Amino acid sequence: MVSIAGLVIADALGSRRGIQDVDALNRLRIIGAVVGASPLGIVVSDFVAQREAQSSVAVQTTTTITLPTTTQTMVQVPKVTGIAVASAETVLTSIGLQSQRQNVISSKTAQDIVIAQKPSDGETVPKGTVVILSVSLGLVVPDVRNLPLADAITQLQAIGLQVQSANERSSTVPKDAIIRQDPPPGSNVSPGSTVTLTVSLGANVTVPNVVDVRVADAQAQLQAAGLQTRLAYEASGGINKGFVIKSDPLAGTSVAFGTTVTLTVSTGQDFEIPDVTGQLFEDAQQKLQDLKLQVEREDQNSDAVREGFVIRQDPPAKTSVSPNSVVTLFVSKGVPVVELPDLRGQPFSDARETLQDLDFIVKRVDVEDYQPKGTVVDQEPKAGKVPPESQVTLYVSTGPAYQSGEIEEHSIDASDA
Repeated sequence: MVSIAGLVIADALGSRRGIQDVDALNRLRIIGAVVGASPLGIVVSDFVAQREAQSSVAVQTTTTITLPTTTQTMVQVPKVTGIAVASAETVLTSIGLQSQRQNVISSKTAQDIVIAQKPSDGETVPKGTVVILSVSLGLVVPDVRNLPLADAITQLQAIGLQVQSANERSSTVPKDAIIRQDPPPGSNVSPGSTVTLTVSLGANVTVPNVVDVRVADAQAQLQAAGLQTRLAYEASGGINKGFVIKSDPLAGTSVAFGTTVTLTVSTGQDFEIPDVTGQLFEDAQQKLQDLKLQVEREDQNSDAVREGFVIRQDPPAKTSVSPNSVVTLFVSKGVPVVELPDLRGQPFSDARETLQDLDFIVKRVDVEDYQPKGTVVDQEPKAGKVPPESQVTLYVSTGPAYQSGEIEEHSIDASDA
């Protein structure tokens, strides 16, 4: 597992020891990344740094190699940092320079990108000079197998890697631990790369509760949980035909992945629906529900059945049904009523039109009254709720009487007015 902290400490020790050689620094970094940032790791890194510093003083390494020639042609070194190593090598070759690759672990630079060069860009060197290219290896993917998922994510994200996960059953790896990873441990990847973790669901699964579930749906639930199914059949008055009565093993049992669960399926047990017409809806509903039947309600007007009582039922009484069947009860809303408006003070023709639009039967009675001729002075029944298509009598003024005496009244049919 690569230690970023160890890598940083190795860099600091190399700087303190005055190590300038790229090879020496890389060797020191690799040691630091391996031994880590523990006290013992720091001692080891410092010891290596000291040895590398002594070697640098004793042996002067040549940073540029010139090919012996009688007449040297000079060229200016181009800048090749920040580009892919293959492109950098092509650029250098095109102007007569050679290249030498040195791999460097980097948490910031993508894999195969040139981090540094020596000689530096802009320097003038003879053709054939070897330019040393420090090339990023990117990050080394640590080994997070068998770690809990949360710990694996934390470790990978800490060094700049992204994480995605997938689940899989495993009889050897504990639940929520990592079975495998892609890329595998030790791979070199660029910062920000995604590591896919396969996470264990464990060896056992819990049998789901599928009692009173349609058999096809129950099988789908069990198969989704990684279980096999076997069917058995049994008559039942409490469970509808085609629905699960019980499972073996029982719901909630922890079993091995792939275990076969036996589902006992109801073949039904038909019975006759009782007659609940004429009963109060609440009583009829309770009676049917006690028989494992479902009840739906529809309200209707009725002149013959009191409000709230059952007019009829569907299916009718004595029909054979199985449990959970639906029975619709048609319940009386009582005698229907219509709102009769107050027509007093209106001209008879307007009042008659209003009543006819409401399907009332209109009867006219003329009476002497102080109101203008043709004005409705009274009505029977009065304004309010009345049965539909009722007869409404309108008392219509013939104008004021010119002689005293009893007011005569006579009736005529509205159609004659």
